[in-house]
Amino acid sequence: MTTHASALHGGKAIAVADLGSAGAGVSIIYVRKGDPAKVLLAERTYLPPSESNQTVDALITQLGTFAEKVASKYLARNPHGPRIKSAYVIMRPPWMLSKSAYHSSTLPPESIIDYKVISGIARDILTQEKEYESAQIVDSHVVRVEINGYPTRHPEGKRGSEVAVSALLSACDPGVRTRVEEAIMRSFGVRPELRSGVRVLDALMYEGVCPSSCLVVDMTGETTNAAVFRHGVVAEQSLVPEGMYSIIRRVAGNGMPEEALSLIRMVGEDHCDTAACEAIRAQIAQAEPELVRIFASAFEGLASKRRISEKLILIAHPSLLPWLRQFFSRPDFAPYTLTRKPFSVETITQDSLSRLVVSEADVEIDLDFLIGAALVNSEENDE
Repeated sequence: MTTHASALHGGKAIAVADLGSAGAGVSIIYVRKGDPAKVLLAERTYLPPSESNQTVDALITQLGTFAEKVASKYLARNPHGPRIKSAYVIMRPPWMLSKSAYHSSTLPPESIIDYKVISGIARDILTQEKEYESAQIVDSHVVRVEINGYPTRHPEGKRGSEVAVSALLSACDPGVRTRVEEAIMRSFGVRPELRSGVRVLDALMYEGVCPSSCLVVDMTGETTNAAVFRHGVVAEQSLVPEGMYSIIRRVAGNGMPEEALSLIRMVGEDHCDTAACEAIRAQIAQAEPELVRIFASAFEGLASKRRISEKLILIAHPSLLPWLRQFFSRPDFAPYTLTRKPFSVETITQDSLSRLVVSEADVEIDLDFLIGAALVNSEENDE
């Protein structure tokens, strides 16, 4: 049942979009302090594997089309409801990249730590940044503050002489940023806040949805971002040039990628015993050694200084999840974990996010919509 406009009071209606190499989506959520965010409307498409070579311009055009459609639907359903006054766009790799940065400062003994001290150290992080150009940085977010070597969630008002700040920096091509902002502004009339996929993961850590120390494997169309979180902070990252579509092409060979995707799902769920399934099993077995080599190389780099927690959080297209859970649980990756045991693979579910986000019964949503809404709800309630 659709929420009546009269029920939308005391909160905000917010547009939340996401852009990845596998497609784009736009939703409208309603956020009220202390309540889960509610997804009111959502529109998305995943590109079929045969069309996976779309340019970023084509994807942004798709984003703009969905924004117009969702904005029109919202106005038609809620002519007297709250207007859209803010918007967010979550940009996944390769369109937006992120990294952690760290800086510390020594103060006189027993100094009172306030916002000015923390923001000053955060500004020093930006001025000392060398990898990202200033025009590329679209988001700088403090994720951890330590006073005298101890992390604290609420540092203001405490006393100390050593203050260290860890920040998450996110960067995007300025031209892509401008076109994304324009696509959203045309439909909603507000300039969106841009967030990276890693910033979303940081919010899930903050809200206790994910363990504070784990490896997050976030697979998009053509790439996979592997991020190591240690005590709630992104410590290492690796962008792997292998994603949903490239894997499907490897498995499909000369066959139809769309058919291969369906068969991979059924094989992963062990619900398939036809000749076609036996053929796809053989093709998967043929493709896996090279995929193991590619991901093992990435994990080896991530574990070069310290081994990784055996807890692995997997984010990927639903049709690939059953097989990918098995793939990342292989003993081949055990040498890179703290326990030297295979990864224990978990996925984020709607139930695990229910404290942060719910949806209208008639709205079809996926994990990207859910975690996007969870991020926005976390940020809005933290203000």
